[in-house]
Amino acid sequence: MKWLKWLVRTAVAAVLLAAVAAGWLLSTESGLRWALGFAPAGLTIEGARGALIRIISADRIAWQGSEARNVSLELNLLSLLADTISIGFLHMDSLSLRRPEGGGTDLGLRAGEEAKRRQALGEPIGIEVETQHRLQRGEPGLVEA
Repeated sequence: MKWLKWLVRTAVAAVLLAAVAAGWLLSTESGLRWALGFAPAGLTIEGARGALIRIISADRIAWQGSEARNVSLELNLLSLLADTISIGFLHMDSLSLRRPEGGGTDLGLRAGEEAKRRQALGEPIGIEVETQHRLQRGEPGLVEA
C-alpha cells in the first residue's frame, strides 16, 4: 500500500511540473525565445517580444530573401494540433518579397494545389491568416524585387 501512495504523489508532482512548464512556455518572453530556437535554420527573427498566448512582435522576420519589418501577430495555438499555423491578427510596417531561386511564377495556389505542393516538398504544416489586409502594388510598405 505504501507503493501506491508514492505512485500517486509522483503522478501529482509530474502533473504539477508539466503545468508549470506549460505556463512558462506559453506566457513568458523567455518561453517564446526558447520555442523560437526550434525555428528552421533559414528563418531569421530579430527582436522577438511577447508570449505564445499573447501578441508576438518582432523587429524583423526574414526567409529566403523576403523580409517583413515591425511585425505583430497573434497565433491560434490549437490549430497546431491540425498541422496548421493559424494567425488571428497580423500587422507589419513593411514587406519585401523576393521570389526564391527556381520558384514558379504562380504564387496564388488553390487550397488543393497548396496541400499537394506541401506534401511534395515535405512541408509539415499549412498557414492560415484569419484577418488580413491585401497590399496593392504601389501601396506604401510593399517593396517588390
